[in-house]
Amino acid sequence: MKNTDELKGKLVCCLIEGMGLVAGKFNNEGELTLKNPRALQIKQEQPHPNDPPQAQLRLVELVGSPDRLIMNRQPVIIYEIMKKEIKDLYVQATTNLVVTNKMPNLEIVK
Repeated sequence: MKNTDELKGKLVCCLIEGMGLVAGKFNNEGELTLKNPRALQIKQEQPHPNDPPQAQLRLVELVGSPDRLIMNRQPVIIYEIMKKEIKDLYVQATTNLVVTNKMPNLEIVK
């Protein structure tokens, strides 16, 4: 995959055809893989009828809890995740270590 060398070892989000959004540590040596992949889900919640809906981001383990995802085809899109809150949530989802205690509207689902 061209122009992805700068993403090696970084936390990325991929849109995978037939699967959706998946986050993981990117590797493109010989095969395209994501280490510790987690599916991303966005859930809309409205705690009270008069409040505006709030989006909640969830990181979900894949069925079988694989430690890497091998992509047979290139993802539709791939980009580095830059937001610290999402990086911290990923660390918590993959290691059970809480990096920060302020993560509004973010949730780990197993």
